[in-house]
Amino acid sequence: KCHLHSFSPNNGSITAQMRTSATEKSGFTFLGCKLTGSGSTYLGRPWGAYSRVVFAYSFFSNVVAPQGWNQWGDSTKQKGQRVKWSKQLSDDEATVFLSKDFIGGKDWLRLQNCS
Repeated sequence: KCHLHSFSPNNGSITAQMRTSATEKSGFTFLGCKLTGSGSTYLGRPWGAYSRVVFAYSFFSNVVAPQGWNQWGDSTKQKGQRVKWSKQLSDDEATVFLSKDFIGGKDWLRLQNCS
């Protein structure tokens, strides 16, 4: 869980993820996040043709631009609708992005003793 608070006065971006091929198993996953702030920001912008970012079960305040994602170089503004390449995942489709396997977390994340 996370809380991201943006102070972007001019359409900043929260993410800029890069993959070098469609088969590369990487990306950013934000699970159970709250996005708030002032000004206006995009969820992210692609850094190359294969960028992959997932916001799952998250709350976005009105600080997030209506397009959601910045097309990075496309000057057209589609108010009130997401960019064409944005996809709403079903629960089943999202499952692969919600495990530690997606980020290789079993190799570098350690369980915390909470007692």
